[in-house]
Amino acid sequence: MSLEHITVERHQDVAVLTLASGKVNAMSPALIQETEAVLHEIAEDSQVAAIVLTGGESRFFSFGLDVAYLLNLNRGDMAVFLKQLNTILRRLYTLPKPLVAAVNGHAMAGGLLMAMTADYRIAAEGKFSIGLSEVKLGIAAPAASIRMLAHQVGHRVTQQLCTYGTTLDPEGAKACGLYNELVPIESLSTRALEKASELGKLSGLALNKRYLSTGTYDVDSDLATSEDDAWLDAWFHPAVQGRLRALAERK
Repeated sequence: MSLEHITVERHQDVAVLTLASGKVNAMSPALIQETEAVLHEIAEDSQVAAIVLTGGESRFFSFGLDVAYLLNLNRGDMAVFLKQLNTILRRLYTLPKPLVAAVNGHAMAGGLLMAMTADYRIAAEGKFSIGLSEVKLGIAAPAASIRMLAHQVGHRVTQQLCTYGTTLDPEGAKACGLYNELVPIESLSTRALEKASELGKLSGLALNKRYLSTGTYDVDSDLATSEDDAWLDAWFHPAVQGRLRALAERK
């Protein structure tokens, strides 16, 4: 498969996945499909012990969904994309190998969710933000992702992010558990590789990850359908569509 929106490099037994989807690493269907294909290959590769996920040289780990593109989709196509989004977040969160997020800049909306799938999150120091900015536009995060976030950082922090749309700087994010560690940006790649290599040596991690993720994404089909329908109702609300179009025009 030819990759245009993500790159893959090997550093001994660590695979580094770098988002490369425009200047803000927007989450488009193409990016998600490429990431899914790469993760499938890596999961089957016995030579890869751990993975690092990063946004590369951009000031954005990811600024969330590719709103300008997605606004052109009808409800049926948007429902397909939502399932793809849920699938990739689930795949990252339940990956049977250690995943380290090297958050090189802003991580907003879907970017926050992608970062939070990692087992360990190292962020660059600096004037960067993390939060669920879509809340202020009238959109919820996908239901399973909210459960995942609550599993990672607890109900109180998740409530602040999901209910109030709280945005945090790296120091604030570390204080409430969104980030495990902060480093100067020039040290980010090296430190992420070190941590991934360290976690890759923990033989019991895969099974423990499976236990910890139970009840997050593995809900019955009727509930999943109901949750997706509610999210789509919010996305296609006329007022929300207006705010999204205004946002897309500013970018």
